[in-house]
Amino acid sequence: MHFLVSTEGKAREVRAPVCTELLAIVNQGFQNALKHSAATVVQLTLRFATGYLVLELKDDGRGIEQSVIDVGKPHHFGLQGMGERARLLSGSLTVTRDPAGGTLIIVSVPAKVAYKRSSIGWAMRWPFAVNRD
Repeated sequence: MHFLVSTEGKAREVRAPVCTELLAIVNQGFQNALKHSAATVVQLTLRFATGYLVLELKDDGRGIEQSVIDVGKPHHFGLQGMGERARLLSGSLTVTRDPAGGTLIIVSVPAKVAYKRSSIGWAMRWPFAVNRD
């Protein structure tokens, strides 16, 4: 499996607690893809937008079942935990299945929660990220 990371927009400094929660969401999403999707590629995109910080995690696997999106799996709490983490940040989590295959997870966090007021550089350090401005 290949794991690709990219950024979009002008990088801003992200508050440490936001980094912690987003990294936990990415970890869970990646583990889900690894265990359940049969994906060959997982793409993480971090979009620095004016009103939001948006994290997208997409795989090219078989795609999550709609029933799992709707009600989860018995004794599995990954998606539930991801949603709770997003809500802790006053954000939202959206999980969808691509009809062509794969799963897309989108986390949006309001800028006033995500970004430090004086942004010089950025706290979320992805040394292998590619900026696609």
